[in-house]
Amino acid sequence: MNTEDYRQQYFIAARKLYHDARKVEWRILREKLKNELGDKLRDKSEDKPGDKPENKFAAKLKQAGYWVQTGNSGHGAKTYKSGSTLDVPYDLSNWRWITIKKGEEDALIVSLQAPDRDSNETKKNEPRNHHILEDRIAFIAPGTDGFDFCGKVTAEVTKFELPLSNKKANSLVNLVLKRLYESDDSLASSDAR
Repeated sequence: MNTEDYRQQYFIAARKLYHDARKVEWRILREKLKNELGDKLRDKSEDKPGDKPENKFAAKLKQAGYWVQTGNSGHGAKTYKSGSTLDVPYDLSNWRWITIKKGEEDALIVSLQAPDRDSNETKKNEPRNHHILEDRIAFIAPGTDGFDFCGKVTAEVTKFELPLSNKKANSLVNLVLKRLYESDDSLASSDAR
């Protein structure tokens, strides 16, 4: 095997390992959220008496209709063509997210890559570059891509980064549930009564 063949095979193997590792992290986080909120496929009557979500907000969120979307969602297309603008399809399946819904509406996207833009605090007149912080977790409001029409980052970039230890994954789940709870006016107003 020549050097070029070896280099190509090495790169392809490394990309596959990275792909697989992100998929595992995504599945673990999605399962932890699903354990707290449930999913559309699980009948609520399957809950046993005494089954209580671990998080103090989870029961109220679940009762208010929040759930985790499962099935064939939460990752990009394997043959992405950007509306036919790409001559050769791109494998976008490593782009991963978890959608939390309230009823049939998207409530929050938990993204496994965070949009970012240079702050330009030190270089005022230079262009502000857009970035994607791979493996950094972000919360993205439904109907947006994490940027506003001027390119300002609207996503909430967290301190959490893949891979997540079990302790950090649980902390992230608690943060997601707290964020959902605090952003839902109907739940916050019911507590005030």
